[in-house]
Amino acid sequence: AYLGLPRRNGCRVVLKQEPWKIIFTDYRTGMPRDEYPYTIITAKFVTTNNLRFTINRKTLKSKADATAGMQVIKMGDAEFDAAYDVRGNDEEAVRDLLSNDELRRLMINQPRFRMGIVDREGVITRRHTPEKGFTDREFRADVDVLHTSLNEDIADTDRLAGLCNIYVEMLKGLVRI
Repeated sequence: AYLGLPRRNGCRVVLKQEPWKIIFTDYRTGMPRDEYPYTIITAKFVTTNNLRFTINRKTLKSKADATAGMQVIKMGDAEFDAAYDVRGNDEEAVRDLLSNDELRRLMINQPRFRMGIVDREGVITRRHTPEKGFTDREFRADVDVLHTSLNEDIADTDRLAGLCNIYVEMLKGLVRI
């Protein structure tokens, strides 16, 4: 992944929004004079269903394999539907989740944004330490990860606050449904 180029860790910030931790990670891949910036946002949550969805700003290209088996979902909100490609495996649950007007407003305010749910198989679950080599991270079977990956540095504090608020609203909705 990431073209097999070297990866340099940047900043990692953990925001505690009980009972969740929202983790912002900024890093770069590539060679020193030809680097690619990334901002990754993740939050683990306990799942009670097998809901999967992807939400992509229409300015970002969706990966075909990430949406395999998912149907296109329209919210009936003209501004939101024009701005976002929403796909999911449970139309009723995704529509319920995105029925939150504040959540949709926060998402509309993001110039570039994508989000999805991945399970244990969709994230790296092993870590390397010099003492122990590779070891499994603690990752229960009923835990999924809300995940965002943007290929840009985000330093604007208002935008970062908006992204955090999206995660809080989305996590509240995932618990509700």
